[in-house]
Amino acid sequence: MNLIKLLMRTRVLDSISFDRCTINPIKTQKKLLFNIIKKNRNTLYGREHGFSLVRTVEDFQRRVPVNNYESLRPYIKRMMKGDLGILTKDKAIFFGITSGTTSKPKFIPVTKRSRRQKSKVMSVWLYRVLTDHPEALKGKALVIMSPAVEGYAPSGVPYGSESGDAYRNMPSMIKKHYALPYEVFCIKDYEARYYTMLRIGIEADVTNISTMNPLTILVLCQKIDKYAKDIIEDIRKGSLNKSLNIDSRLRAAIEKTIDPNPGRAEFLEKLLIEKGALLPKDFWKDLALIACWTGGTVGLYLKALAKYFPEKIRMRDFGYVSTEARVSVPISDDGPSGVLTAGSNFYEFIPEEDIEKPAPRYLTVDRLKKGGRYYIIFTTPGGLYRYNIDDIIRVAGFRKAAPVIEFIQKGKNVSSATGEKLYEAQIIDAISKAKETTGIDVEFFCACLEWQIPPSYSFLVEFTQEHDASRKKHFLSHVEDNLGKINIEYKAKRSSQRLGDPKLKILEKGSFERFRKARLAVLQHDSQFKACHLRCDFKIPPEFKIIEEIPL
Repeated sequence: MNLIKLLMRTRVLDSISFDRCTINPIKTQKKLLFNIIKKNRNTLYGREHGFSLVRTVEDFQRRVPVNNYESLRPYIKRMMKGDLGILTKDKAIFFGITSGTTSKPKFIPVTKRSRRQKSKVMSVWLYRVLTDHPEALKGKALVIMSPAVEGYAPSGVPYGSESGDAYRNMPSMIKKHYALPYEVFCIKDYEARYYTMLRIGIEADVTNISTMNPLTILVLCQKIDKYAKDIIEDIRKGSLNKSLNIDSRLRAAIEKTIDPNPGRAEFLEKLLIEKGALLPKDFWKDLALIACWTGGTVGLYLKALAKYFPEKIRMRDFGYVSTEARVSVPISDDGPSGVLTAGSNFYEFIPEEDIEKPAPRYLTVDRLKKGGRYYIIFTTPGGLYRYNIDDIIRVAGFRKAAPVIEFIQKGKNVSSATGEKLYEAQIIDAISKAKETTGIDVEFFCACLEWQIPPSYSFLVEFTQEHDASRKKHFLSHVEDNLGKINIEYKAKRSSQRLGDPKLKILEKGSFERFRKARLAVLQHDSQFKACHLRCDFKIPPEFKIIEEIPL
């Protein structure tokens, strides 16, 4: 039996079960919630909040407050020390680590049950991909993720990337399909890690690329020119550049997986001479699919990828996925929207317009409207009860009775000095349109609200090339015009002079790369790095060196 048939056969039941949940999702949701409550009623959290007295969804909402990570941190700290029966009856077998709203990272408990639920959702996603794109698994998969274990809790339970842990423990038959050995992700020096990914990946017959953040793919592609000749030489000799900062143990493990390949080196050398550059669309001729996020704030990166990949390359979104929960499953290539995972977590939704009200509505899955935007609250088998992740989703439609949702943005990525309510998504849209109109490209941009009289916005921009002052001012005027069209409140506040003139602040080349490296060094995985395009803390990061200001 080949790999595709094996994967299809082992995942078809999960797909059938998932489809059944779309028929009557509120019934599925209630059954799941009451199972979670019953199972965990004798935990510390369950006793404190009267789980044994919960008979309805309304009982649950009255007894259990809406939480964020900070309100649950004391409980999770005890779990990390090895205390049992705190949030869940089940023991934590892993802690997924992710960045938090404070300087302290979040450690998300993973139990056997919660891991099983996430695995089922991933099975459904993979089944749909294989149904639509069987050719994507004919060659190697270039899967990029973070290391599984980054440390250990006081109890000895590991913490790190849950997806990395799954990659490391994949059955050998499936592991052979991966282009990169797991040890590559453990290289701490990011420059050495990127080089090694490219050195091994370019040699392979890659038919699919898979990583959450498309920025990771873009960064890799941008580094090909820098390393092309060295990589070709390494492929020819079956070596790994000795100048790279790689732990000797990891280097030895990686070098065992590579052999001299003069034929591939000659092919790449000819490409480099003929085309003047090595591009993935030329050396991965059978590439069939890229799996990554396509919604939210990553749209600009997808446009930038067009330079490197075939025009009609298919892309499949992973759906709304976080360390805390897998929330949706896209079942087509048509954008980021996906079917809500009604059988995996219990969901509540706060209408966006209610978020500042003293008594917001908490809606269940059966009360959502097409086109509605909501803050999402979830209760998971892993012990996150009424957890507000501060994300806004939009209901794109329905599959049977189940909502099809898409992530829009973080709730906090909105700025409002005078009632303009300027969202990060609107900043991205305005800059994108200005780029298209003016033909000016940018490496990075970020809007910052400046508190003065009157308040105004500055747009920090790192251009890909030099431009004279008139072109820069031309670019800024288009950003301003676009924002006025996108956001009527912004236009009204500008017209009434309650918002002052915006400024363009030119960043020194390399500022974004310095910022990215600094963030990765503190607490973020490469795959989790989010390039915020609207700063609401009014602080300009020290890595951003402003070399010029252009007034409107």
